[in-house]
Amino acid sequence: MEKWQYSVTKLKKIKAFLRDNPNGLIPTGRWTNPTLNKDQWQKWFMDCLNNKINRELDMTGRKYDPNWYFEMRRAQHQINHPHLIIDWLPKDLKERFAYRLRENVI
Repeated sequence: MEKWQYSVTKLKKIKAFLRDNPNGLIPTGRWTNPTLNKDQWQKWFMDCLNNKINRELDMTGRKYDPNWYFEMRRAQHQINHPHLIIDWLPKDLKERFAYRLRENVI
């Protein structure tokens, strides 16, 4: 399955185009099979949607790293206790919650 990038606006335009032109062809911008008919496009779209829902796509990035997740959970627990002075926060939250860190309180 090929991965194409579509915005919500473009998806709405394609849906309206296919509703008004049931025999129309959607250009894909690919060299092979440059157009899809209504049935082919709907099958491709549903396959992509199912893959996204079932998390079968490649999951990469810092937010999928277990260490990042556990650091955020620890920070969440500390930040949600209002009078707790915090000794450590993850780099992503340090600037936003600097006023809660011990080094800035004392």
